[in-house]
Formats: sequence, C-alpha cells, structure tokens
Amino acid sequence: LKGCIFARLQPLHKERIVVALQRSGLSVGFLGDGVNDCAALRAADVGVSVDTGLDVAKAAADVILVDKSLMTLQTSVRAGRKVFANVIKYIKMAASSNWGNMFSVLGASLFLPFVPMLPLQVVAGNLIYDFAQLSIPTDNVPSWHLSSPLQWDIGAIARFVLLLGPVSSIFDFLTFYLAYWQWGGREDPSVFRTAWFVEGILSQLFIVFVLRTAVPESAPNRVIPIPPADSYQRGEISSRSLISGHSTPTSVVTAAGEPTPPRHAFFLLSPFASMRAWLLRGSSNRERGGPSVTLVVVTVLMGMISVTLTQIPVVGDELQFVKLPVQYWPWLLTIIVLYCALTAGLMHTVLPKLLKFRRRSDFTTRRRGFRGNDDKKSAIKILVADKLN
Repeated sequence: LKGCIFARLQPLHKERIVVALQRSGLSVGFLGDGVNDCAALRAADVGVSVDTGLDVAKAAADVILVDKSLMTLQTSVRAGRKVFANVIKYIKMAASSNWGNMFSVLGASLFLPFVPMLPLQVVAGNLIYDFAQLSIPTDNVPSWHLSSPLQWDIGAIARFVLLLGPVSSIFDFLTFYLAYWQWGGREDPSVFRTAWFVEGILSQLFIVFVLRTAVPESAPNRVIPIPPADSYQRGEISSRSLISGHSTPTSVVTAAGEPTPPRHAFFLLSPFASMRAWLLRGSSNRERGGPSVTLVVVTVLMGMISVTLTQIPVVGDELQFVKLPVQYWPWLLTIIVLYCALTAGLMHTVLPKLLKFRRRSDFTTRRRGFRGNDDKKSAIKILVADKLN
C-alpha cells in the first residue's frame, strides 16, 4: 500500500485499515493523539501517542512520546533489544555453567572419599562469579542483534546449555585427576579443593569472552556461530575481518548464498587474542560489539580476587585453602586455553546445526515479498476499499 492516502476517515475506518494491513502480514504502527484515534491505537501492533495528546489516547497507546521527535522510538527500540540480548546472554552463561558444575560434582562424588568442596567454598565461588556477571548489562551488543528483534526460544537455549554445559566437566575431571594423583590431593583434601576452586572460577570467568555473543561481527577474533545466510548481505562479512577486526570487500558468502567458516577459525579460539584485538580497536569496539570496558575490568578483577583468596594465608586459612604447587599454574593456563578452544570449536561447528536462529527478518522477508507482488497489493487495496464502503 505504498503511496496510498486515506482522508476524512471515521474512527472505525482507521481501525479497519489497521486490521486489513495486519491480515496482509504486516506489522502496523499507528500515531494518534485524539479520541478518534483510540480504536486504531488499540488495534495496531504498536500504538504511539504524544505527551500533549488527550488522556484517553495516551491510555490506549503503547508508547507515549515526550520529546518532539520520532527518533526517540528508534533509541527506545535499540535500548530494548540490547537489554533483551544481554538477558539471553546471561541466561545461557549461567545455565551452562550450573549444568556443567552439576556434572562435575556428581562425577567427583562417585570416586572421592571426601567432600569435593566445602559449603563455605561453594558460597565464596558463587559470590565471585555472580559479582562478575553484574557487568553483563553494560556489555556491548553487535549490530546484528539490533537490526531486527530477537525472539525468545527456550528450545535454542536448552540446546545451547546441553551441548556446552558438560564441556567444562571434561576439564574439571582432568583437574580432579591431576590434583588427586599428582599434586597431593589424595593425602590432603585441601589441595584438591583449592585446585578445583581456582580452576572452576577462572574457567567460568574467562569463558564469558567466548560465550558472550553468537554474532561474527561482534567479536572478529573469536570463533562463534555464523548467522543464517539471509541475515546479512553479500560482502558484509569477510574472512579478513573475522581475523583482524577490519572489514574488507572479500566475502565469506559462497555463490549459493551459504556462509562459510573462516579458514583460520580453529586457531583463534582463545579469549586472550580477542582481548588483544579489543585493546587495539579502541573507540570502534562498541560499534563492533566487542566486550565492554566494564566487563573486561570486572572479569579480570574477580579472577585476581579468586586467586588471592586461595594463596594468601590470612584469607585462605579461613576458607581452608592451601598454597598450590608451582607446577599447578602452567597446567591451569593450559586447561583454560583448551577449554576456550573446545568450546569455541563446538560453537563454530556443531552448535549452528542445533540452534535455530529465529529472527524477525525471516518474517520481514516474506512480508516484503508479499508486498512486492502487484496482484496481491491490488487485492489489499480492494479489501480496504470494500471495508470502507
């Protein structure tokens, strides 16, 4: 109905036009400030009124504009999508972390003659991890999340958690073996608990930089699921941009329209490489959707606190921690890097096949195709004209 103008309408006529457009598969917004607009405001998907409008119009509207600019709607929509994306991000991180910890505790309880971790140590670990997660609302969101609305898909979240949650248990079990047989955990349970506490906290903290997003342009130096081919235009994402963080004309979209994974993907798995790129990008980091300054600072700070709690005698004695052997720290770094590598590899290869990115753009494409059909466009005009008559 592009270019159609309706004049001298009665209130019910406005409502009928809105309903007819909705039946054609369109999302309809309506702007009004008077009594005659109330019916259309209620029927529209998004009813918009102004602060100077009548009270009955403002009561029927979904959005009330205080500023004299429609750009306020764009700002509000982008802010809402950012909040929703960060909420989904936190749910995935917290659920996958708890799912993996459950497997680790159950597995350790099967063969250990002592409690894997004391209650006070569990509380201390949860406090450190939860405090670090408070910085997620400040995290940047890539343009892919803001270009079209995401939808709540509990099935996709469940598949994400079921796949990536037990990955942490693999490296927990490796830590169990080394702590129990190599580092003296068999004779002193405090060594075992301290080794698992540090490894568990640090791995959960730094894996955030891998799990924080599922959009390529948000973190060019990390391996993450590539969106469907119809979610971006040809030439928008390149293999060089995935590595260096700079866009190039070279496209990773094949002639058939299918996205191809970057050739060097599996070697760019560590979050440390992405943090280096984050430091080099500077002010462009926010536009690219990289981690926010607050997220990086708080995560590193909480990691330092977790190590300090265990290695300083004054604090460690209260929590029944002991000083770990020197050979533990190289192994810890190796375990964290391997954990990030395996998780990112699964996110790049297996997870895209399991997750269904239900995006609003899919429905928008259908609607645009519907509008592009001249016969059906004429049918909509006839339908509206019949209803007005």
